[in-house]
Amino acid sequence: LDRLMKPGQKPINVASSLLLLDLDGFKLINDGLSHATGDRVLKIVAQRIGELIRNQDITARLGADEFAVLLEGLEPEKAVLIAERLFEKLKQPFKYDEHELYIRGSVGITLVDESLSKEQVLRNADLAMSEAKRLGKDQIAVFSNELLDVVSRRMKLEQALYTALNENNLEVWFQ
Repeated sequence: LDRLMKPGQKPINVASSLLLLDLDGFKLINDGLSHATGDRVLKIVAQRIGELIRNQDITARLGADEFAVLLEGLEPEKAVLIAERLFEKLKQPFKYDEHELYIRGSVGITLVDESLSKEQVLRNADLAMSEAKRLGKDQIAVFSNELLDVVSRRMKLEQALYTALNENNLEVWFQ
């Protein structure tokens, strides 16, 4: 969140949201057309995000094909409306050389609450974005504690399975 805050900016309003956008299929554009084309796509995405947000909102490219938008004073339910408008804007094709390109993305949204650390807010937005991708990409998902519970259970299960494999506590039976 530090990268999203302007120098000297006052603390974030309690009812704010973080929107995390990851482009679906971006690697295919880079690999299939060129990194220059991928760079152009990223610029178009940044421009389209900029057309939707208000002056007090902040956007940043976090890396590769991932963008974050801090929507000040908007609760996640209202942030979903911004994400839906962003989807509509992203879906507008554009020409690059002889190619007509379409952009899709998966969005995770979470509440920015002063009781949460920056790391927790980013983790929550990332979990929601992963859920959007799990739902079939080109989706919007809002963080809920259930997402955190699922990840926690999966991590514990993977660790237990790893331990069982290392200690030869598993037997494979074929039917």
